[in-house]
Amino acid sequence: MSRPDPAPLVAVADFAAAIEDRDRAPPGSVRVERGDVLSRFAVYRNNVWVARLDILDGLFPVASALVGADFFHAVARRFFHEAAPGNPVAHEWAEPFVDWLDASGAVADWPWLVDVARLEAAWLFAHHAAEAEPIGPAALAGIAPEDLLARRLRLHPSLGLVASDASIGTIWAAHQGDAASDEIDATRPETVLIVRPQADVVVATVSPVEAAFVATLGADASLGEAIEAALAADPAFDPGARLAALLRLGAVVGLD
Repeated sequence: MSRPDPAPLVAVADFAAAIEDRDRAPPGSVRVERGDVLSRFAVYRNNVWVARLDILDGLFPVASALVGADFFHAVARRFFHEAAPGNPVAHEWAEPFVDWLDASGAVADWPWLVDVARLEAAWLFAHHAAEAEPIGPAALAGIAPEDLLARRLRLHPSLGLVASDASIGTIWAAHQGDAASDEIDATRPETVLIVRPQADVVVATVSPVEAAFVATLGADASLGEAIEAALAADPAFDPGARLAALLRLGAVVGLD
């Protein structure tokens, strides 16, 4: 059995490397019908980069708007040079980009920007997550209190939590037109819950103890265990009100 010819793979690798590096000459195998190879290849290279940067702009519109397109594109170029995602599914670039942004120090002067981008990545995850039908208060109505406390709540597969030392929920809302941007205190810590119970993704600001309550439920604890942990952190925690709020958000899809 003959071995496959490696030449096509080498040609593709050379072509891709030339696209990435603006100082690299086009591969010798490139031919054009009109014009010179250098200028024609430059057009192709530019189109590839414009498409990439447009995709990241679309994935992170708030982060891009906060620092300006020029700076955001410069950071995005670094990302593609240093940690280009191999996944062809564009929306799955979001989490690798945020992880790189956090580790690279590329936005060290704006530490809150990483958390804003993390919120946007969580929004994208929720938007593309599996469908699940939320349950309402009626599903709990016939269960005895002691039995309910022993149950485990199944949370919606789209649900995510992002905690920050910055007011990321308020910043997000301002860029959706839901808050006045001139009234934002960016130094106020906020935690947001993201979930898509139906067609639209919901972004809600929650307290740290509320977030801890949800996170404990998500770690497969019973409702009673999650309530105990929340009350230990904050004796003023209201379990009934918080459970009702989760149900209203559509964040609960079942009981085990």
